[in-house]
Amino acid sequence: MLASYEAAPAVLGFGISSNEHVRAACAAGFDGVIVGSALVQRVTDNLHDRPRMRSSAAEMMREMKPATVRLRV
Repeated sequence: MLASYEAAPAVLGFGISSNEHVRAACAAGFDGVIVGSALVQRVTDNLHDRPRMRSSAAEMMREMKPATVRLRV
C-alpha cells in the first residue's frame, strides 16, 4: 500500500508545436507539455529519409527543451 498519494503533474497537450508554446504553457503554471501531432508531422514528412526523420525530430526537441527549464530565483 502506498504511504501517500500525490496528484499527477499538470501538463498541456493540445497545440504544442514550438518553443514559444512550451514557454507560454510553463509560464501559465503547467508542469510540462506533451508534444503529439507536431512531432508526428515531422516524422511523416521524412518517411522517405530515416536519418533526416531522426534529425528533424531531435531538432524539434532540442529547440523546445530550453523552454521547459525554470530559472531558480
